[in-house]
Amino acid sequence: MGCESSDEHDYNKGLSKTESRDFKTALIFFEQSILRKPNSNYAVLSAKEGARIAFYELKDFSKAAEFLKHI
Repeated sequence: MGCESSDEHDYNKGLSKTESRDFKTALIFFEQSILRKPNSNYAVLSAKEGARIAFYELKDFSKAAEFLKHI
């Protein structure tokens, strides 16, 4: 893990929180990944995963729309 970038780290932490069904915390990590490097591949992956979780798991449609703006 030593060479992991900060946006990649946040993305992976988000995935970990998703696996443990801590969806609200996962969204925080995905948001951080996007804010750190908005044009990176991990920002796009975070936006996709964040939108999916917000929409399907939390039924937070406005939050899902925010994530979709980054794709």
